[in-house]
Amino acid sequence: MMYRIVSILLLLSSPAFAQQTPVEVASEVERVSVFLQGAQVFRTAEARVPAGKSVLKFVRLDPDLNPESIQFNAEEGLMVLGVSHSRNYLEEPLATEEANTLKALIKAKRDSVKLEQAMIDVYNQEEIMLMANQSIGGSTSGVELGRLESAANFFRQRLTEINQQVLVRNSRVATLNEELQELQNQLQRRVAEQRSSYVSELEVTINAASSGVRDFELNYVTGRARWSPLYDLRVSDIDSPLELFYKAEIAQATGEEWENAQLVLSTADPRQATVKPNVRTRRVGFYNPRAVRSRRPMDMEESAKSSGMALDEVVVAQESAASEPIMNIPAPPVQTRSNTTTTEFEISEPYTIESDVDPTLVDIARHDLNPEYEYYAAPALSEKAFLTARLTGWESLNLLSGSSNLFFNGTFLGQTYLDMENVSDTLDLSLGTDQGIVIERKREEEFTKKQLLGNRKTDIYGFEIEVRNNKSVPVSIVIEDQIPVSSDNQIEVDLQEEGGADVEEETGVLRWEEVIEPASTLTLSFRYSIRYPKGRTVRVY
Repeated sequence: MMYRIVSILLLLSSPAFAQQTPVEVASEVERVSVFLQGAQVFRTAEARVPAGKSVLKFVRLDPDLNPESIQFNAEEGLMVLGVSHSRNYLEEPLATEEANTLKALIKAKRDSVKLEQAMIDVYNQEEIMLMANQSIGGSTSGVELGRLESAANFFRQRLTEINQQVLVRNSRVATLNEELQELQNQLQRRVAEQRSSYVSELEVTINAASSGVRDFELNYVTGRARWSPLYDLRVSDIDSPLELFYKAEIAQATGEEWENAQLVLSTADPRQATVKPNVRTRRVGFYNPRAVRSRRPMDMEESAKSSGMALDEVVVAQESAASEPIMNIPAPPVQTRSNTTTTEFEISEPYTIESDVDPTLVDIARHDLNPEYEYYAAPALSEKAFLTARLTGWESLNLLSGSSNLFFNGTFLGQTYLDMENVSDTLDLSLGTDQGIVIERKREEEFTKKQLLGNRKTDIYGFEIEVRNNKSVPVSIVIEDQIPVSSDNQIEVDLQEEGGADVEEETGVLRWEEVIEPASTLTLSFRYSIRYPKGRTVRVY
């Protein structure tokens, strides 16, 4: 079907258009382009239109759609004369069935309260009657002792029963009043919620050359939707490829269900500024303290905005990397399109995305990667070996920053974060710890001692690191430890034995790159001394 596309910013109908009686048209969501924040919703409709001028009313649309983004597409032979957007605040405060149910419950509670109060009145009247008829026999000549005792027992027993019944009934009234108040509050809340809700409506004035059934399409942008990436990283062993499952969490709160809609996931973000910045002239002058007035402190971002300076003025150059280690597997049927500034993932199967519910998980892609596996350990901080995967040629994967679930040999290890904002030509993926490598760091007591010579004191420290490979394959591992760096010229730090490590002088980091054979143990050791004036105390921080 050929359409004549009309882009509408927002055209207000003229008074002549308003005289037409609108014909309500039901539309359905056919496809949605979901952005990282926001979405473009495409709806289709079919309606019979008469020849000449008429007004179509598209109802129950997203309440917070952006009116300036509305586009209306019509078939050839139709002329669009105007489009107006309005919000319809729902007149019916509550669905009839729900309202009747709440009102019936409220009436029943009120009736129960009245019944209990009526019974309390009965008991009160009985008590008054008993108290008014306390005389026995009607004379003052005396009463037989037996009759007096029997009457006293009767009065005492009956008054006790009356008081107990009144207490019980009062307790029931209090409970019923609480339940009644909660039902009334519930009814009021639901009425308030319904009265504050609204939907968008579009009235489109058209002019048709002839009558007939016509197809229409309209689309608009809403901010009440989003998608975010989520990954599964699965490793069976370090001799096998790394499986990367690329997924998307999609959520929307447009107030309607996207039923069996075709989805396109876009990395575009309509919230970002699209106007390029302009460099302004920056001048320098002499500082005049008298011209400075007291004002509230600004944070760095506010200060940067007020001065016209950027927070970051660093240009990072990245070299292109080879893509040989990557092998794609056609798993989920998704078509990827790389545009000039964005990437789109077209999901071939339709999905239903409900409003205001938990995000829906959609598969985007699956890749088998052949990274370079490497273990890393910093025994002074953690006596565990962390498996990492170093990957080149990652640019073709179109990855975004997001959370990742880790699985090793079928066991869920936890979550990590894939940071694609700070990555160079090699992508380092942390895959969690491996219990097959046992590490122990201990102090060598025979080399740890304190010496005093003249007015200088020397503390000597020695450490030993043992790494055992309990796996059935060799492992490559990077081990890092550290010696302190002096922050005072009166303190001297001397590395006496580096144990074969590469030493970074400025930071004091010791680095070993080793290969450990199966069922073998690697032993490393290093020693250093700290010299400082006698009578002073040093601390490492």
